[in-house]
Amino acid sequence: MEEIRKVARACFQRGSSEKKELEDIGKVARAYFERSSSEEKTSARVFFGELDDNGDGKISVQEFESVTSSSHVKDLFKNLDENGDGILDFNEVLAFYYMEKTGVPGCGSCKELLLGPYFSCATCLGKGSESYDLCCDCYSGGEYSHEHSLDNFMDTRAQLKLLRDLMKNAEITPGQVII
Repeated sequence: MEEIRKVARACFQRGSSEKKELEDIGKVARAYFERSSSEEKTSARVFFGELDDNGDGKISVQEFESVTSSSHVKDLFKNLDENGDGILDFNEVLAFYYMEKTGVPGCGSCKELLLGPYFSCATCLGKGSESYDLCCDCYSGGEYSHEHSLDNFMDTRAQLKLLRDLMKNAEITPGQVII
């Protein structure tokens, strides 16, 4: 549940841009869900059921608050509530499920959650060690304390391009696991 606290703090600290970013994450989560295996769909439904204390198929803010003591959980709830009806339905919770499953990195400098584009130390990624990530503001301002220079950092789109190039050169098909 520490992840819930982190997401809630980030939404509270950064304001309305999180609403849009969480909506985008929700789109990705729903797309993955539609294409996922029956086992993964079951896992998502179980996750939803764990939040739905009274079994009515909706998550109230009170049910959502019961999973954490964070003072910012209402802000997260509000940002996840895409239609603003005061409850979370299954599709709205999918964004939260996706964040729980994939892990949302935090900025190595200001500690905000990185819900949108960000920069990662390619040297650390290449070594297989834990990534060191920076938000766009800290990267552009040079605000960080890390052993590698900013010359070693790549944004998320550049990482995707590099992955495509590596897959092409290694003749790896998208269905193969490379991680």
